[in-house]
Amino acid sequence: MNTNTLPKFIGVLASFIVIWFVTKFTVVDSCLDLGGKFDYSTGQCILENGDAVKLGFETPMVILYVIIGFGVTLIVSRLLTPKSAKNNNSEESPKA
Repeated sequence: MNTNTLPKFIGVLASFIVIWFVTKFTVVDSCLDLGGKFDYSTGQCILENGDAVKLGFETPMVILYVIIGFGVTLIVSRLLTPKSAKNNNSEESPKA
């Protein structure tokens, strides 16, 4: 059994960072393009007149976050797992 969880933990942290950048470049920039300010505490776009705008990205962004989270975590954890640990796991097979 693989007890080395550090690569997986680093993979999860990396996925959080990537998701943060994706959010900044999609939702926040869309709000700024409309001439508003993005309120990070509420996650809303506030226009100059004080109205809150719903950008309509909620469902696609959640799906994208899940895909990015799993993908980045998998890639980073595989890149950081030592080859010796990979070989040991493949050689250990349950015996009947």
